[in-house]
Amino acid sequence: MTALLTKRRFSVKEFIKMAEAGILYEDDRLELLDGEIIQMAAIGSYHAACVDTLTERFVLATQGSAIVRPQNPLKMSDDTLLEPDLVIARPHENRYRETYPTPKDVLLIIEVSDSTINYDANVKIPRYASGGAPEVWQVNLQHDLIDSYSDPDTASGRYLNVRRFLRGQTITPTLLSNAKLNVSDILLSQV
Repeated sequence: MTALLTKRRFSVKEFIKMAEAGILYEDDRLELLDGEIIQMAAIGSYHAACVDTLTERFVLATQGSAIVRPQNPLKMSDDTLLEPDLVIARPHENRYRETYPTPKDVLLIIEVSDSTINYDANVKIPRYASGGAPEVWQVNLQHDLIDSYSDPDTASGRYLNVRRFLRGQTITPTLLSNAKLNVSDILLSQV
């Protein structure tokens, strides 16, 4: 006799309750994707420095007109809670104290990719498009470039406008025109 195995999927509420109960730990690098708990890759020093730089630049550029959320959850649906490297969110009266931002709250999502280039490009970015997030940047540390995705097509899970930015160029978020950044500053000096 063959036993049929099934996966147990979780909701965002259950995922949060597991963390609150101590089953999952605050320092665990986990995301919830379609009800499945996904362990995220460890953060290397170059990745961390890039996120720090982006956080600093966006805090200065937005000057209180947006909330800069480094490595905090973004609720995509009732069974998906992702943790982008940086979310620039619309202002919120209680700074999202009682809820997580959703794609409708987002001005820009940034994924810094080193060992996760394919996962970010083929899983997370299409999910952001499906949710209607207006723009995503993928900072590709291995290939020394930034891809900008905008104009989401929620039906297909694709962004209709994809642009590539290299060192020496400037990049400006669609919804944050005062945040013009130099790609070389984001990627930091080459070693």
